[in-house]
Amino acid sequence: MEKNISGGKPNALGLGDMKTKIKAAKIATKAGTTVGVANGRKNNVLVIGLNYI
Repeated sequence: MEKNISGGKPNALGLGDMKTKIKAAKIATKAGTTVGVANGRKNNVLVIGLNYI
């Protein structure tokens, strides 16, 4: 059974809702890829995220 952690609905600012992002992340991690989900509206989010790898 899958847990609903997405909440909310898609909006005009994104191409997919959070449920779509979670589905894509699950597929990628099952293939052995490291995945990160970040808020794209924050400054330096990629630099900050890369510090966790």
